[in-house]
Amino acid sequence: MSEVFLADLDENSANKVAEWKSDNNLSELIMSEFKLTTIETAKDWIRKNSKMDSQILRGIYVKDKESLNRTVELVGVCRLMFIDFESRICELGIYIGNKSFRGRGIGEKAILLLLNIAFRDLKLRKVFLKVNNSNKPAVNLYKKIGFTIEGVLKEHYKSEKGYEDINYMSFFEENWK
Repeated sequence: MSEVFLADLDENSANKVAEWKSDNNLSELIMSEFKLTTIETAKDWIRKNSKMDSQILRGIYVKDKESLNRTVELVGVCRLMFIDFESRICELGIYIGNKSFRGRGIGEKAILLLLNIAFRDLKLRKVFLKVNNSNKPAVNLYKKIGFTIEGVLKEHYKSEKGYEDINYMSFFEENWK
């Protein structure tokens, strides 16, 4: 059994972040421009994004409760970004960089932890996200959690497959437990 928790990223995380940011397939999934990322560039990215008032950047960590040494592993990155305290909204971003941890419920647990931060700690009223319509596992996960599609940007994102639709999805505070 594994415990999922969120914690600050530090410069020691940069090697994994650099590896994940240099993964073309992951870039396609999260609609990010692909570019090879050095460890130094990843350190700069972590430092810069950790200091922003309009964002909360966290690593997604898994602690193996069953093993004797109770190992802790960084498996992904998530954040609440573009936090607008006047409108009480923000955008959610997430990825599980370690492929062996995808499809194991870790992303769902991390999103629930982020929503708790957004609604309980920050007192926001709405969290939204953008997801490629062809990323069916992510779309289905967001729907399972309670996100609803607010709109679709037609042929908005150019991928290796061509121009793809992007779903805007949201979750409102009144639907939070």
